[in-house]
Amino acid sequence: MLTEILKVSELHSDDYTKNINESSYIQRNIVQSEKYSDLTDMIISHNDPNYTLLPMSEKEFYLKQRRLEIGSEIEENKDIYPSYHFNNFLTLKKIQSGLMKKNSISSLFFLSEYYKVKIVLINEKENLYYETPRSFQTRLSIKRDGDSWVVGSIGTKYESCPLKNIEGLEKDIVSFDIYDIPLKPASSYKLPEIQELADKKGISIKDFGKNKTKKVLYEELRTYFLNLI
Repeated sequence: MLTEILKVSELHSDDYTKNINESSYIQRNIVQSEKYSDLTDMIISHNDPNYTLLPMSEKEFYLKQRRLEIGSEIEENKDIYPSYHFNNFLTLKKIQSGLMKKNSISSLFFLSEYYKVKIVLINEKENLYYETPRSFQTRLSIKRDGDSWVVGSIGTKYESCPLKNIEGLEKDIVSFDIYDIPLKPASSYKLPEIQELADKKGISIKDFGKNKTKKVLYEELRTYFLNLI
């Protein structure tokens, strides 16, 4: 698998920093203004302290190398992958394969766990946003800017949306429910079953005196189990 991962250095050749010039400003401001053609590169760069210290001429090569190093690390260190509690939709091989691609959804989920950061993807045109499932103290908000990714922020009128409403991603996994938690797919439950399960976990089945919908209760249960990981 490592041999296959090495192909990323050949496949991934976009020079997303070529339009950025060195200046006397502090590096923090330079990083915030960078645009990335690849979401994976952006996530790595904003969570790797070594990246901010590099001259522009070395950044592209560094990101390629980090993909290779991360792909090797999670295979060689047998404790890392199990600690994420991924199910069979996001296997070790699938993660390594995703690191070879651009804008892969597998890398979005994996790097959220690897760096312990909640990633927010913003659809600015439609005032929508998507958040990766797990809760972490660190957040990284990213928006689509043409064919690139840049740092963004959620407006007051923005609404949460499914991942399918975010453009520019490659769906390289068949399901977005990638965590091994004791919860079957929502379609497997009837409303009374969901209500009973929520009640057992201390989750209120009512909101302002009205019964919550099956969809709302299921998402609250999912969040409950994810927070136990």
